[in-house]
Amino acid sequence: MGKVISYMNAAELGIFCQIELESKERIFISMGRDEESPDSPCGVKIFEMDSEGVYPIEKIWGSCDFLRLQLYFGIQEDGTPCEKYFLDCIRDRLINCSSIKEVKAKLGISWVQ
Repeated sequence: MGKVISYMNAAELGIFCQIELESKERIFISMGRDEESPDSPCGVKIFEMDSEGVYPIEKIWGSCDFLRLQLYFGIQEDGTPCEKYFLDCIRDRLINCSSIKEVKAKLGISWVQ
C-alpha cells in the first residue's frame, strides 16, 4: 500500500495530495476551484512526479467535467457513494495502486502498456 507524503485540503491554501506508491513512484493529485463558484471543484489533475516528489514528469490524467469526475471518483469501487471530501475519494481510490502503470490502468487510460 502506498503512503501519503503531503496533503492539503484548504480551499484558500490549496487542495492537493502527494502519494508514494509501493514502487516508490510518486503521484500528485491537484484540485482547482472555479473563481466564480468557489464551492464547486473546477478540475482535477494527476501528475507523475520525479523520485523526490518535487517536479512533475507528466500529467497522467485530468478533467474539468464535474459529471466525469463524479463517475470516476464519486462512487467507491463497491458501488456505494463516496461520502468524504472529494480529494479523499480520489486518494483512497489510488493509494492502493502499486505503480504508475496501475494508476493509469485504474483511471482507464487505454494506452498503458
